[in-house]
Amino acid sequence: MFEIYLISRLTAIQNLFTIIAALDCFLFVTSIIFLFIISTDGKRMIGTSREDEYRYNMKLSKRFTMWTSLILVISVIGTTFIPTTKEALFIYGVGNTVDFIKSNPTAKQLPDKCVKALDRWVDSLNDNTEKNDTIE
Repeated sequence: MFEIYLISRLTAIQNLFTIIAALDCFLFVTSIIFLFIISTDGKRMIGTSREDEYRYNMKLSKRFTMWTSLILVISVIGTTFIPTTKEALFIYGVGNTVDFIKSNPTAKQLPDKCVKALDRWVDSLNDNTEKNDTIE
């Protein structure tokens, strides 16, 4: 029963990863822009009294870019590989069914029997159609 509960939460978890990915994508692009601005503006600061400020801002911007890229990769992987509830129930149900059919010898004979029964049924329909055509 606990498995079904966890499966029912998968869509919410996937949606959370999607929201995190979207927000983090914005933060990542912003951090790249700030990194570019700081690096171009910082070239004028080297050799001045603001060089320490430039180095601090550059270090902070690189660290922020690194963390946003890491979070972005993790959230995209989470969004990609976590199935929705519907997909997980399909995987869970079909997987158990396939395992049962592979292990049960009676179930292995079922497709042949079904084909034979369908063949007999279609033949009986053809026989009835032929009898009706000859009567008219």
